Amino acid sequence: YLTPEERRRLRKAQGAEGLKHEIDFLRVKMGTMASNPKVTLGEFAAAASTVARLMSVDHRISMARGEDERLEESLASVLDDVARALGLGEFRDAARDGEG
Repeated sequence: YLTPEERRRLRKAQGAEGLKHEIDFLRVKMGTMASNPKVTLGEFAAAASTVARLMSVDHRISMARGEDERLEESLASVLDDVARALGLGEFRDAARDGEG
């Protein structure tokens, strides 16, 4: 079940088929999970772990096809989504701020 906002975000996130679609779906659900006080940290961590594993598999498939998709850029994008959902801005901005 997806809320109207989740459906809108999913449509926006869907740029590919198959595994990328599943990753997009989970990213949208993680955004919703982050703002739901009933979701435990363990549940959120399990979803994040699943996304990371799917992205790793997708990266290996992309590399086998000769596609030049960078895993670290994809993961940073997911972390940006999570950070925004938690009201922290973007992950990359927060990481830069913490370096000094």
